[in-house]
Order: sequence, then structure tokens, then C-alpha cells
Amino acid sequence: MSRFIAEIYESVFQPGTNRSVVLATHMSFAALQATFVALLLATRSWHFVFLNAICGGLWAAVAWLINEVAKADLVEAEAQRLRELRKASEAGESVEENKEQAEEKKEL
Repeated sequence: MSRFIAEIYESVFQPGTNRSVVLATHMSFAALQATFVALLLATRSWHFVFLNAICGGLWAAVAWLINEVAKADLVEAEAQRLRELRKASEAGESVEENKEQAEEKKEL
């Protein structure tokens, strides 16, 4: 639990998101939805139906945005890999040498 909170705190100072922030986002929306359902059952007020629908739509939009950012990160990582391959081929290095160097970087 303390690691989870520490990762959320550290993510404030880093660009992008991490798994803990995404999980905390989904947990917050789930708790809000549960609260609205409980209030709807307790008060029988139709206002909570609309608030629940608005919350659900916002949750769906945030989940969509998180997925799109993840896709963009994958595309950018692939583009970076291709840039490095092109730079290596222009410098005269072989593709195999560049793959070995990339694997060594991943292991570190």
C-alpha cells in the first residue's frame, strides 16, 4: 500500500502516467459510482441517476484518453527505434550490431 501511494506521489514529478495513477483513477471513479448508487437507493432522488450517468460518461472518456496515450507512446517508441536504426545504418554499422546494443540497453 505504501509503495502504491509513493508511486502516485512520484508520478507528479514525472511526465506521463504510470500503472498506479491509472489504477487510482479507476478506483476513484468506481467509488464515486458506488456512492451515487447508494445515495440513489437511500434518497430515491432522480438527480443521482443523472449524476451517475455523467460520472459514467466521464469515466469512459478518461479511460479512452488513457488508452490513446498508451497507443501514442507505443508509436513513439517504435519511431525512436526506427530513427536509431536509420542513424546506425547511415553511420555504417550493421543492423545486427545495433540490435545487440539495444538488447544490452534493455538488460541494464
